[in-house]
Amino acid sequence: MTVARSLIAGVLGIVMLAAGASGASAKPAGAEDRAAIADLMSRYMFALDSTDPEAYAATFTDDAELTTGGGTEHGTTEIMKMVQGLKDRLNKDATGPGRHFIALRHIYFNLAVDVDGDTAKGEAYWQTIRRQDNGQPPIIISMGRYEDEFVRKNGHWLIAKRNIINDMMTPKPEAAAKKD
Repeated sequence: MTVARSLIAGVLGIVMLAAGASGASAKPAGAEDRAAIADLMSRYMFALDSTDPEAYAATFTDDAELTTGGGTEHGTTEIMKMVQGLKDRLNKDATGPGRHFIALRHIYFNLAVDVDGDTAKGEAYWQTIRRQDNGQPPIIISMGRYEDEFVRKNGHWLIAKRNIINDMMTPKPEAAAKKD
């Protein structure tokens, strides 16, 4: 019995070593690309929260399309104007320099990306949370999803096309069905 167990343990050890040598422990294809796209998404969120038009536009290709409930912006010039307009609206009652509107945080999660060479498609959920001034916990003020197309340009991933879907503004399926 002891010889049989030793023989089985030896065979299992050889199989495990062979699996390791064949690359079973190597990174999955595209892992670095997926990490770079996740970093891009984070930079996008930080730029949005700080309402920095230049940093926000820098996450897009020059000819990008950004579609929101308010329409479609074409190219980084239009995208920067949109963010500047947001910044102006949120700071309209401010006195003095700096960011004066109520604290907002945009969070993305459940990022799913399919990389194909220098292009990728992805989806992610997002939420916007707001601090309350009455000492209560933050509240979710909007949520939805991104439908994205990414492209690698000069070694960096950028957003080529983004469709922002706000699930709190989209009619519920049962409401749409009642209209028919």
